[in-house]
Amino acid sequence: ATMFTLKDKVICVTGAASGIGLATAKILFTQGAKLSLSDLRREPLETAFNEILGDSTECDRIIFTAVDIRSSDQVDKWVAKTVKHFGYLDGAANIAGVIGPHYGVHDITELSNDEWDFIQGTNLTGVFYCVRAQLKAMGNGGSIVNTASIAGLEGHGKNGAYSASKHGVIGLTKSAAKEVGSRGIRVNSIAPGIINTPMIQSFGALDSGKLDVFSRVPLARVCEAKEVGSLFAFLLSDESKYITGSTYRVDGGMLVKTSYIRKHQATYKIMSHLPLSGKIALVTGASSGMGRAISLALAKEGAKLVCCDLRELPNPEGYEADIKKATQDLIIDKGGEAIFQPVDISIPSQIETAVARTIEKFGRLDILINCAGYWAPFRDFVDEDDELWGKMVAVNTLGTAKASRLAIRQFLKQEVDEKWGSRGRIVNISSCAGHIAFAGEVAYSATKASINHMTRAGAIDHAKDSININCVAPGAVQTGMARANFENADIVKIMRNATPWPRTGFAEDISGAVMFFCLPQSQWITGQLLAVDGGMTLGVPAPS
Repeated sequence: ATMFTLKDKVICVTGAASGIGLATAKILFTQGAKLSLSDLRREPLETAFNEILGDSTECDRIIFTAVDIRSSDQVDKWVAKTVKHFGYLDGAANIAGVIGPHYGVHDITELSNDEWDFIQGTNLTGVFYCVRAQLKAMGNGGSIVNTASIAGLEGHGKNGAYSASKHGVIGLTKSAAKEVGSRGIRVNSIAPGIINTPMIQSFGALDSGKLDVFSRVPLARVCEAKEVGSLFAFLLSDESKYITGSTYRVDGGMLVKTSYIRKHQATYKIMSHLPLSGKIALVTGASSGMGRAISLALAKEGAKLVCCDLRELPNPEGYEADIKKATQDLIIDKGGEAIFQPVDISIPSQIETAVARTIEKFGRLDILINCAGYWAPFRDFVDEDDELWGKMVAVNTLGTAKASRLAIRQFLKQEVDEKWGSRGRIVNISSCAGHIAFAGEVAYSATKASINHMTRAGAIDHAKDSININCVAPGAVQTGMARANFENADIVKIMRNATPWPRTGFAEDISGAVMFFCLPQSQWITGQLLAVDGGMTLGVPAPS
């Protein structure tokens, strides 16, 4: 089974003849997309076409064109050709890029005008030409994913032109996302780390030791191009339909800040598109809202579930009294396997019992989803009492920490699953309130910020153990816990004005992002915070 469906979506791919572009095109084609491929020269494109097509007879699903993206005229004609051939355009993966002949050698004082212009012309101006033409050609709805770099997130010495160009791509991505959110078009970027591609191989970094991978990367290996391609596929699919204006790292934890990284040698067999058959997942907050949607999504991909919550069904006096069937019963009805375990996440002994029952029933634990949370109606900081703070910290911070530590202890007893690439996965549910200031939510924001840093620091500690720890930060999502907000017209107006995307979110928007962190394709991603917020954390949207 495959998680992401791209059937009949028309997608442009630049840099498609090799490396990340070729790997991405292969995945997109396998998942049913129609492709318009471009690269600088025709001959490598012909080779790539045959490699992507493989044994398939659907050659009409691929066209290819030699394009120098530094030429706006060539880009415009290529996009027009795409629409003329397929009739429409749904998305784009803008991957073409260069590092320049003196990457890691020349500092800024030695950098020539020609080299600067060449790098900016390809990496930034070329991406601008592509995005402009693609947005003009797209109707309402669609997705564009640009290629940035970890060098676009922090400065690298003797890398000024490349780093500047990739910083520019991130700025372009955020600006475009604000402008076209009202049209239902999403614009995101991916920041790869050290990837095994012909561009890096030609630079000689992997052979010569210029890049000390095992000391700089917590996951202690080089990433394969198809692992980045899987993230392109996710962001181009409808599973990511509430994600826009964001940049996501695929860097093995390289930019997770730490004073040390322990050296660790590891190799894994990389396999794609495997379901979660046989995996055991424990989900807190599973009876309703996001936890329920996540549990159902995990079960759909083959996982066996331990559904944990205060009660099997939401409070009949509460906002989700319309839910009449327990999550685990829905899973069982559809042929899955699931059990319910009552848990108050603020009581450590109950968390211990839940993990112990999981091991007793299934013999192992592979995935922990920390979704249970507590929120209180808006009030000023001065009005937040000790009782509120105590409960907020007990549930959101201490409960998440306790469950995570117990899961990690069990993961460490298990061997690395080489097909999956991990000993275990943890996905924490934070909030966009954890990294931007929300009035009237001081305690909630503080506890969610603690989850963000718990994720990053925990990822550093346990990357050496092949344990992935990531975090999803929802924006304005319609769930039972927040339903009171959506019944207040003034609050709804504030949330809509703060969200570039033309709607607020649903639980299923969050479950798609969580699922990606659980699949084999994301095994080189750790310590990440994924905002699923319709662009809310971009700041004030463009005036309408």
